[in-house]
Amino acid sequence: MSVEVEDAEQPVVSPDGGFLAYIREVNGRNSLWIHQLKAAGTDRQIAGADYDVREAAFSPDHRVVFSSRRDGRFRLFVVNLATKTTEQLDAPTCSARYPSISQDGQWIAFSCEQRGYWQLHAMNLSTKAETQLTNVECNSVSPAWTLDSRSLIYATDCGRGLGMTALATLNVPR
Repeated sequence: MSVEVEDAEQPVVSPDGGFLAYIREVNGRNSLWIHQLKAAGTDRQIAGADYDVREAAFSPDHRVVFSSRRDGRFRLFVVNLATKTTEQLDAPTCSARYPSISQDGQWIAFSCEQRGYWQLHAMNLSTKAETQLTNVECNSVSPAWTLDSRSLIYATDCGRGLGMTALATLNVPR
């Protein structure tokens, strides 16, 4: 087994297999790094430890969406790898984590903290129309899109003990 990257966790591969994003801890805070897989190159940091990155996801056009704890809330940010710019998403307005971009690049799913629980939401990236998908007194986190970009598979502790998750699926209304 060959080791691609040292001191790395939470790997995410771009849809075309060209890039690997990962989190690296720096002085107790998480930074986000990128590693080019198809060509020899050096790793570069794309979000510093000041962001304290929690999770990341690729869009088909090589942008990286990540969650960051800022001012006591989690927010979603986008890094454009081509321009090397980072911007905060205007929506959602909730404390948001666990981003996942649909295969067609038109939707983002994430979890919003509401009344002490994480609820799944989906947002159309073109219109910014947001839909809450779960509304229960338990947690729904870590969404992953199916290949047709119409359904999500996610982890939930509904009907189970806290931290004891099962996988569930749901269709995303259009």
